Amino acid sequence: MKTYLLPSKFLVPSGIIFYASVLLGVLLIVFPDLSQTLSIELSVPNFFGKDADNLLVEKSFWIQNNMIDELLTLLLVGSGLIHLFSKEKQEDEFIMQLRFHAMKWSYLLNFTVLAIGSLLVYGLPYFNMMLFCLFSQLLCYHLVFRIFVLQHLRK
Repeated sequence: MKTYLLPSKFLVPSGIIFYASVLLGVLLIVFPDLSQTLSIELSVPNFFGKDADNLLVEKSFWIQNNMIDELLTLLLVGSGLIHLFSKEKQEDEFIMQLRFHAMKWSYLLNFTVLAIGSLLVYGLPYFNMMLFCLFSQLLCYHLVFRIFVLQHLRK
C-alpha cells in the first residue's frame, strides 16, 4: 500500500507554526484578556446569533467579531495536519510503522481523557474539555511520534 505524504521541506516550517500556535492557544486560555490585546475585529455573517439559548436573537445579519480564536484554530489545524503528513528526511517502512503506533497511542490517550471527562465534567466546562480533546489529538500524535523517532535514532 502506497502512502502519499507531503515533501519533507514542509516539516520544519509547519512544525514551528504548529507549536507556536499551540503556545499562543495556551496563553489565550491562561490569560483571557490577551485576546482583546490581539483583537482582529471583522464583520462576519451572523447565521446562528450570539445567544446560545436563543439562536435568532440578533436582528442584524452582519456582526463584529474578534476573529483571533477562529484564525488560531485554522492555523493550528492547518499547520498540524501539514506537519503530520510531511515526510521525514529518511522515510521508510519503519517510520511508517512508528506513524501508525503514534496514531494508535494518541487515539487511545485522547479518548481515555474524553471518557474520563465525560464522567467527571459537566456543563460549560465539558464543552471546554471537548475543545481541548479536539486539539490534543493532533498535539498528542506529534509528541508521541517525535518520542518514538528519537527513541529509534538513539538505538
